[in-house]
Amino acid sequence: MNARSWIAAVACGVGCGALGYWTGARGAAPSPVEAADRADDQSPAAAPPAPALLARGPEAAAESDREPSASAFQRQVVDAPDAAAVEPTVAGALAAELDAYLASGRLREELLRSESAVTSFLLDRYRAESRDEDILALLTTAGDPGLWAAEGRRWRSLKNPGLATLALQSSLELQIAQGGDRGLDRGRQALQELARIDLQLAADLGLQLHSASSNPTAEADFQLGAILARAGRTENAMELLAARVQDPYQGLAALEELIDVAPEAALEEIRRRAALGNDEGAAEILLARALSASGDTTAAIEQIDMLLRSSDDVLGLERGVAGIIENGEPGEWMDRLPDWADRISAGKDSWELSEALYNRLERLMEEGGDESDPEQAERMLGLLFDERVSNILSLDYLPEIPPSLRESHRPQILSTLRSMEQRAGANDEAWGDIGDRYWELGQVEDARRSWMRALAIDPQDGEWYGNLESLEAGTMEH
Repeated sequence: MNARSWIAAVACGVGCGALGYWTGARGAAPSPVEAADRADDQSPAAAPPAPALLARGPEAAAESDREPSASAFQRQVVDAPDAAAVEPTVAGALAAELDAYLASGRLREELLRSESAVTSFLLDRYRAESRDEDILALLTTAGDPGLWAAEGRRWRSLKNPGLATLALQSSLELQIAQGGDRGLDRGRQALQELARIDLQLAADLGLQLHSASSNPTAEADFQLGAILARAGRTENAMELLAARVQDPYQGLAALEELIDVAPEAALEEIRRRAALGNDEGAAEILLARALSASGDTTAAIEQIDMLLRSSDDVLGLERGVAGIIENGEPGEWMDRLPDWADRISAGKDSWELSEALYNRLERLMEEGGDESDPEQAERMLGLLFDERVSNILSLDYLPEIPPSLRESHRPQILSTLRSMEQRAGANDEAWGDIGDRYWELGQVEDARRSWMRALAIDPQDGEWYGNLESLEAGTMEH
């Protein structure tokens, strides 16, 4: 056996062994040459290129076809500890042989299509070394919408909107090309991620994906409708949701979505349904939300007051009141809030009402915002520390007490904080927020006790430790 044949044999044996290890070694691993020949015999269809990548131009498309430099085989086989005894010239030749097999593209494409473990292994290595171009080339070869979507989410978390958009767009375009049953559902997560970066592009691709999909679920339509509404595509959103309104099972849920898109159109249909009385009172509860979204806060309040006397649908009533809080005129509903909270929740916290209160408060406090109203914001904060209202609040977040309220509402706020302690349980975030509010009131020992309780629940949370350390050092700021 000459030297080159020996190198090829070693390359084949080591390379196949490594590949067998990575891919689970289902049976005897074929040699690289056999695998390449098998790929030629079977002539598998090439994985579809990612349109978004190819759209970058011929040069980018050509780059996507090249093999990653410094291959994983070089690092895993040649640079491995077991290779230390191999002569440098032999090791170099071995690496060249292995890279030559990969460079042909046939073996690599076959493996990528048939063994996701290979793709996962290479992606992990490329991510660790920030080899973004190699990641793009690998994903283009694999042609998997799910892999593109996952990488898009990762790039978005790394604050790289350009690559995130490219990956998410590629994922959705592959889904569009594939079409089929419920394609819109499979693309939902990528669509939602893309909407956070480029709302108009998400709206365009969402409509294309909807057209290419058969039998999308109502939830997928609702998500797309919300994206279209935020993108200003009101007519598209209305058309999408109107088809669902007539669905005997999803009609009411579609009307809830339609309230946010076109409240006047929703109001007309809800009144018709309420008059028929076939929805066990659900349409009458939706009516309160539609009235407040349409700007008729007075009529919405009257509707809720009537329902409080006649309906036992607690969740529906919570949603009705939440709609008034989100959309109604604050001066008209704030005085009623303690009574509503007491009658609806019966002392139990309400995620629906908490979210609505915090969202509206944020809009009232936003400097320069369309709904900015510092006076109403301060009044609303005072109400949040009314014990009846505080009982419905989720304890995952407790807003800062404005300086103007710390004295004027002090007894009421202290009473509320004591009550919240009874509900905090093993929620370290709740105990931490309670401690923060005690500190704002100058209740140093109460603040210390609350932060120590939070730290005991979660010793790994540096925030509570930092507060206690600053308190002991005398550097804690009010």
